[in-house]
Amino acid sequence: MNNLGNLIISASAGSGKTFRLTTRFLFMLLHDLDPTRTVALTFSRSTAGEFLLSILQRLAKASRDQDTRIELERLFKADFKDLSQPEVSQDSCMKALRQLTVQLHRLNLWTIDSFFHRILSVFPFEFGLT
Repeated sequence: MNNLGNLIISASAGSGKTFRLTTRFLFMLLHDLDPTRTVALTFSRSTAGEFLLSILQRLAKASRDQDTRIELERLFKADFKDLSQPEVSQDSCMKALRQLTVQLHRLNLWTIDSFFHRILSVFPFEFGLT
């Protein structure tokens, strides 16, 4: 798969940012990319929670509902038309859901504040902190 690159989505409330980010995350997950190598940052804890919940719900629904899988394929083709498309089958969705739940504690879905706190706690001397 070609490199997706980085993405910043800046838009007003209710414009579909979470939906777009979760679609991108699902695209990568169904391409067997390691979900722990992705960082998603938001401004609030509630939005970070919504992001994770939306990913789990959409993936669980896709694993049991053909219409949801067809809709995911349609979204993937529209949003990532220049990239190879992942298999969106019941088996691939179940596999991705299993992989995600096993690695849930290692996911990088944070608020901007918690991300920078983590960076500073890992590299305190580089930032002049004692």
